[in-house]
Amino acid sequence: MDKTSASVDISKFPRLQQETNYYCVPASLLAILKYHNNNLAYAQSDLFHLMNDNPSFGAVKNLSIDGFDFDIKYPSGFTNEAFINWINNIKAEIEYKRPVAIAFRESNNQAHIRVALAYDENCFTLFDPATTNFEKYYFYQAEADFIEDNRCFDILITKYVTKS
Repeated sequence: MDKTSASVDISKFPRLQQETNYYCVPASLLAILKYHNNNLAYAQSDLFHLMNDNPSFGAVKNLSIDGFDFDIKYPSGFTNEAFINWINNIKAEIEYKRPVAIAFRESNNQAHIRVALAYDENCFTLFDPATTNFEKYYFYQAEADFIEDNRCFDILITKYVTKS
């Protein structure tokens, strides 16, 4: 990456709060959809049921909605090289003005999704659908979370492209 910073238009990003304690994925993806097309009439529960093979487990599958493909990406390993690739992939999406939903484990070992909206030399700016706050996620902390076994990432990038 040659750029040292980039951002989507954060002022236009919908600050949707997740409706249940396990709706972080549908809330994040709905916010991304509405960022690109605010006229979509989906509810978080609609996306939850579209995305899940088995709603009781919250297993996410690849999804296509109204011209957007959400592709679930898994890591090739939890190494320093895989971490750098992960960072660069997210930065590239942000440079194209595309928010990225990222998943990683919290300290309580529960997975949680946030949306990466910007980056600078030191960190990502994330939107958290649980709190509707913007927060900084520093690369040194991300690397530690990524490589440590007890806080590794489950789903690294939910990447989408507009269908032509």
